[in-house]
Amino acid sequence: MSKQGRDASANGVSSLDHVDRIGSFAKLEMLRVVAQMLHENGLRSSAQHLQSAVGFSCESTPGQQFRQVVVAGDWSAAVDAAQNIHFPSKQSKAKVVYLLEEQHVLQLLLTNDKVGALKLIRRHLTPAAIFKDRLRTISGLVMQPVAAIPISTSWTAETEDDLRAQVTTTAVESPVALQDTQHRQLWLDYVLQPDISSDDVMPPGRLVTLLEQAATLQRQACLYHNTHGSQPSLLQDHKCTRDGVPRTVSHVLTNHTDEVWCLAFSHSGRYLATGSKDKRVIIWSADSFQQVHELHGHGSGITCVAWSANDQTVVSISEADSYANVWDAQGGISVTKVDFHSRPPTAICFLPDNRLVTGAPDALIALHTTRFDGQDHVWDDIMSSDMVTTPNGNTLIVACHQRKIHFISTSTYVDESIQLAQRMSSLSIAQDGGVLLASMLNSTIIAIDVETKVVLHTYEGHIHKRFSLRACFGGFNDSFVISASEDNSIYLWSRQQRLPLEKLQEHDGAVNQVDWHPRNPEVFASVSDDKTVRIWGTVGRGAVTTNMAADANLGEYPHNRYENDSKETTDEDQSDDDYDEDSSDDSSDAPNEIDV
Repeated sequence: MSKQGRDASANGVSSLDHVDRIGSFAKLEMLRVVAQMLHENGLRSSAQHLQSAVGFSCESTPGQQFRQVVVAGDWSAAVDAAQNIHFPSKQSKAKVVYLLEEQHVLQLLLTNDKVGALKLIRRHLTPAAIFKDRLRTISGLVMQPVAAIPISTSWTAETEDDLRAQVTTTAVESPVALQDTQHRQLWLDYVLQPDISSDDVMPPGRLVTLLEQAATLQRQACLYHNTHGSQPSLLQDHKCTRDGVPRTVSHVLTNHTDEVWCLAFSHSGRYLATGSKDKRVIIWSADSFQQVHELHGHGSGITCVAWSANDQTVVSISEADSYANVWDAQGGISVTKVDFHSRPPTAICFLPDNRLVTGAPDALIALHTTRFDGQDHVWDDIMSSDMVTTPNGNTLIVACHQRKIHFISTSTYVDESIQLAQRMSSLSIAQDGGVLLASMLNSTIIAIDVETKVVLHTYEGHIHKRFSLRACFGGFNDSFVISASEDNSIYLWSRQQRLPLEKLQEHDGAVNQVDWHPRNPEVFASVSDDKTVRIWGTVGRGAVTTNMAADANLGEYPHNRYENDSKETTDEDQSDDDYDEDSSDDSSDAPNEIDV
């Protein structure tokens, strides 16, 4: 190799011309990420041979020197070496230098050199005027014994993302001494590197990151991707067929004797609750889809059912009863009646802490205590038609008859609202709580960013003009939008591409609600005016008609088993706007029709 090539290689540049490209990419960058991949996967001699043969190095000489002293824990030398590498900004450099000086202080404290540590704090950390909380913490450690100095413990995780999160959470939230070589290596890669130029210090696992990003984009572009298990291939593009999306009926449940208006899967996915014009709530096993409990206690048709966050309680409301009925889901018995409103409730949902929220045309919204014996807060002047809560419970989102959507803080009770042009019948929220679906009475569904309150997408094609229908997200990573429709059909769209994918026609009456299984992306359920509940699965499952009384072997409800489950979805907790202000007569021909 020529002297010029050796000099270039020493600086981590290369004798390669920077205009040399492979496709759209600089050849040098491609070689650097390949060499890094070889080195990280134990093929160090191959990586070194590639760099020597071509004449380049993965990281610049100053970057290599910086990495060496950081991993060795030579913090004074690391601060000096940081002066020779490049940073995206002055703030980035100040942050990195501060964290290096902080490690130096912790090292001195571990050797009981309190005087030296105090000098460093006064000369370097205090003048930097950043990370004031950390500065207070580390200053307090000067007065503590050596045994009180926090030291990093084992960092292990199954995935790269989990490991990154673990390292950054532990090392960034508060000062912790890095006494292990592997810990210092991880700290450099995950905590320091994002603030250092990649020309000097490369991000870890760069080739795998790029390939994962490409695979993610292909999955997002795949209209029918709906599985956890498919492994991306580097040898061919990703493409799924329709067969992975539930579009065939696997079970027809016929226990209800009149129109079925609402349904909700439990958060664990083990049970399904349905409510009907026949005044009954039925709880089904979501494994066998046999009846577990039949709940009686309403004087009119059931308009909404909702599960508590721990799945121990089911609450139902009806078109004419002024109360919400609270059921013990394990025993199948009524626990109490929440009789707060002066008119029949039209909206219910649970917060993650198992507190019930109810709303009604009396323009009141009540946040009830966990024992249902009082109210923690009451909002007025909101005539609610439906409500959901974000998965973290921080925001209660309410649709009201004044064509507004209210975003209410559950801690401060502050209400922020947006005005829409059309009335809506129902709301649904994505598993991550970032996007809200509003089913509008002009046969459109709009997706709204919960944080910015901006309309992102519109979905069209179904019929929604008279009844209180519901749409929801579903499938793997909430990849689909699905909606009931007044033309006896179910409509399915690709969430990102907004393209209609399926029109499912198995019901013989208007479809009122759909709900996607919270754990199984290949299952959803629908209810209809044809008096049936239909369970949908992937191609190959034959339809089974089920009309069975409660099976004693299925009645053992797993009490408290899922109490600590995170609330990943809130589709189950949404209420149904089945209230017609001009009629609450049980003999009405269309009690779930909305008077527009």
